[in-house]
Amino acid sequence: MIKLRSMIGLTSIIALASCLKPLDERAIDIAVGECNVVGNGASIRNLDLPGEKKYLTLSEIAYVDKVLQEKNDCRLGAVYADKVTGDREYAIQKKNSSFVVDYPSDYTKIYPHYCD
Repeated sequence: MIKLRSMIGLTSIIALASCLKPLDERAIDIAVGECNVVGNGASIRNLDLPGEKKYLTLSEIAYVDKVLQEKNDCRLGAVYADKVTGDREYAIQKKNSSFVVDYPSDYTKIYPHYCD
């Protein structure tokens, strides 16, 4: 009986650990899934976990974009942040898409960031 309980406990720990992916890996999984269904436009998703106050850093966003481009024919077209709440929206597009993502003035573009 004790052996069975320890096996169940170990199985639970393994199952829990598999759910605790790093945020960037979770974002890649979501973005790749969206890429498989996006057409010529863009799929707008939140790849962060705002409820848990976990947000991708700019370097992690760039990494997600790089992996997305390497794994399939998509890219992060842009990332916009709501100026009030800080919540971010990620535009997932096909690499060859000329679709322009436009946001209202209460959002600010945070990626890609081009220096003049």
